[in-house]
Amino acid sequence: MITTQIKDILIPLAECPNIRSNATLRDAFAALQKCQVDHHHPYRHVLVLDEADRLVGQLGMHDL
Repeated sequence: MITTQIKDILIPLAECPNIRSNATLRDAFAALQKCQVDHHHPYRHVLVLDEADRLVGQLGMHDL
């Protein structure tokens, strides 16, 4: 049986690439690149936040 808990393997929200909902595609690519440099992880999705920092969606490389 697998006993690993999600909290032990999740990526903290502060480390996830994110942009505002009114950002440009250039901003999305820049956020992904910055996270790869800062955290050495090739993220393929960027979180999209509203003006109150609420999650409104995610944008993936396949969407671009």
